[in-house]
Amino acid sequence: MRLKNWPGLRFIFVILIFFFCLVRSAEADTPVFGLIETDTVFNLANSPYLITSTITVAEGATLTVEAGVSVLFDSGTGLVINGVLLSQGSEENPIVYTRSGPNSWTGITLNASELSRLDHVAISHASTGLSISNCNPELGNLEFFNSSNGLYLNNSSPEIDDFLFQDNSNAIYMSNSSPHIHNCRFLDNANGIWADGICLSEIDNNWFSGSTSHALYYNGGMPSSVGEISIRNNVFTAGQNGITISFSSDTLKRTVAYNTFMGNSGYAISLTSPWTEYLSPTEITANIVVANERGIISDNNLTLSGGYNNIYGNNTFYENFQAYATDFSSHPLFDYETAYDFRLKPESPCRTAGPDSGEIGAYGNNGNPEGVNTAWRTEMTSEGTLPGNERWSGTVTITTSVTVPSAHMLFIEPGTELLIASGATITGNGIVIAEGTESYPITLTRANDSGGWGTLSIQGALGNLSSLSNLHFSHASTGLSISNCNPELNGLE
Repeated sequence: MRLKNWPGLRFIFVILIFFFCLVRSAEADTPVFGLIETDTVFNLANSPYLITSTITVAEGATLTVEAGVSVLFDSGTGLVINGVLLSQGSEENPIVYTRSGPNSWTGITLNASELSRLDHVAISHASTGLSISNCNPELGNLEFFNSSNGLYLNNSSPEIDDFLFQDNSNAIYMSNSSPHIHNCRFLDNANGIWADGICLSEIDNNWFSGSTSHALYYNGGMPSSVGEISIRNNVFTAGQNGITISFSSDTLKRTVAYNTFMGNSGYAISLTSPWTEYLSPTEITANIVVANERGIISDNNLTLSGGYNNIYGNNTFYENFQAYATDFSSHPLFDYETAYDFRLKPESPCRTAGPDSGEIGAYGNNGNPEGVNTAWRTEMTSEGTLPGNERWSGTVTITTSVTVPSAHMLFIEPGTELLIASGATITGNGIVIAEGTESYPITLTRANDSGGWGTLSIQGALGNLSSLSNLHFSHASTGLSISNCNPELNGLE
């Protein structure tokens, strides 16, 4: 007897399998819910733990989560800590907090939980991954993914060192908090850091890439606010907008110094306030601002302290902002030999352009932000979008159109031959360096006799840093197309 002849039996069979899976799932997980009033341990032997309704750890109680444990949360549930949370994983055995199904959970909340410790923890798919109010717990090596807010700080200023934030709406949202944020990676978030109220933070040696709205937005400050916000030695790249400062205080100092802004589709730095005097304690010094759609902009015609900035290759350099006398505009000469991380060649004019005749940009003044996906890939993409930075050499066959995105770079070695399929194009939204020599030119031609290929297109602000020399084009509909940029061109045929 086959089930296809018995639709009713087949339905019952499917239902039985469904309930069998539910039972097996319940047996596999350790269900937990309700109020924890005594010291409790989530141990590795019973992992994963399934949270079926919100857990509250009462004041005076400690919840310890062992390294390697996974905690899964049903939709709308969370973990509220009024006592202490000790969640200390390791690099080999991190602790994971995430949803149990397709819907988000609320997150972890620390209320005045000064003695809590979180280390080597990954939090994902939450409304607010980790919410901290009125305390400064010890945090280290945290990762936040796919949450509305990764980390929320309210009147709290913990040390934030070596965190990863990826694919969140707001990586960090803080209100009246002044943490030191350093050595972190902010990747593909809508907003990297959003600050409201009085936030006197030091933000240094971070890497912001792919922010679809703002990498760093400061909004607030009362007229009587006193202190300093310091933004130094960061990289802002391949996103929409870099830094936005919107303040209502003429006593709160803002320092934007030794940063590199590269390849953003919006602006690098924006200063906005209803009153010019509220922006006057702002200093913009020793930054590299290159190949962005817009450089430094303001809604007032400002003249501020600072200078020694390299403003180069942006579609607009300044808007309603008076250039500093010591600002200049030169190709920064980034060193692409080992990585695409915006370090400078020895001969770069930025090496000696600072106020102390030292280096400017993210690596100046002892800066050392950690690059992300900066190494060269050994694979060569033949179709679609480059997933990383690539060096092409030898014979490369392009089967369908290839795009170099703004976050990555394509380096084509001398003597390379590109065999390109009929109608296929190579589009450079990122930097393309194709520098052949007279003895070893770079050749771009059709892959076979069936039809010509399309075009090599260099476009957008990053095209201002592209360089093409000793290239031979043949059998293309349009060999080279250049839009809204001025790449360096030499010896093309």
